[in-house]
Amino acid sequence: MKGKSAFILTIAIILIMNCLIHAGPLLAQSFQTGYTIVSFKENDRGTKRVRAIVYYPSLKAGKEQPLAGTPGEKFPVVSFGHGYQLPATNYENIRKALVPEGFIVAFPLTERGMFPSHSTLGKDIAFVASQLRKEGETPNSLFYGKVGEKCGYMGHSMGGGSAVLGAANGPVPDAMILLAPLETRPSAVEAAAKVTIPTLIFAGENDCITPPGSNQDPIYEALGSPDKTYITILGGSHCQMAGDHVLCRLAEATCSPKPAVSREEQHAVIDRYLVPWLKSRLKGEKSEDEKMVKLLKNDPSVTWTMVRGN
Repeated sequence: MKGKSAFILTIAIILIMNCLIHAGPLLAQSFQTGYTIVSFKENDRGTKRVRAIVYYPSLKAGKEQPLAGTPGEKFPVVSFGHGYQLPATNYENIRKALVPEGFIVAFPLTERGMFPSHSTLGKDIAFVASQLRKEGETPNSLFYGKVGEKCGYMGHSMGGGSAVLGAANGPVPDAMILLAPLETRPSAVEAAAKVTIPTLIFAGENDCITPPGSNQDPIYEALGSPDKTYITILGGSHCQMAGDHVLCRLAEATCSPKPAVSREEQHAVIDRYLVPWLKSRLKGEKSEDEKMVKLLKNDPSVTWTMVRGN
């Protein structure tokens, strides 16, 4: 019996070690969140300074902590445009979804006034992404050696439409993600025809602020991309794409239909598809795209459509 027990114990140890070895890469991808506030000077626009708060993978949470990662490991940048009057802190759900998975997420702190310029915000989204890539090549920078070559533009509402303007008229990103994008001035619909990069759009079925029929639908249809996906969150709303904010709440209170799902449920749907889609497009993890499509086919909380080129 003692010999049999020893044999079982040995097998158990081998199985546990095997699990730990195979789980290692998965565990290594869960990072803490560091952050810093940057101010980049842009000479092309009259020495304008563009401030942004940047969240990034770190070994220890906190301000200006060193970036995490193994030697040579680099992280793609996602530059995010905020909605009208909404602060960067209102998108905690986005940074919580992406930073632990190995993405640098930057929020330009511009165009927060009563009369923001959509085209300027689009330029700022693009500029911050390009500057962070330069920081990755600059000795003594916090980001030196840690910024990947690929980047994405992302935005909510006004910031989503502005991201389209930035992608159409500025440095071209590798991917774009839009949360309930607004038809901006100048027109994001017209600009979308110039956009040929992979694009993912989320719409809320019950969005009464930027109704899909006059905002997200025409942007999606106009996109020139051979790789585009449109996900409608059933019962989802405009404001629930982000955290709770009094201004957005008041705006939604004056219109209908009302949200038919909770904020937490809507965030869970976004996370379910945002993370694998970005891993596929910005990290080259092609199996993540297959995972996303499989989830879509069995998800009663969404409707969706997509175009896939060769």
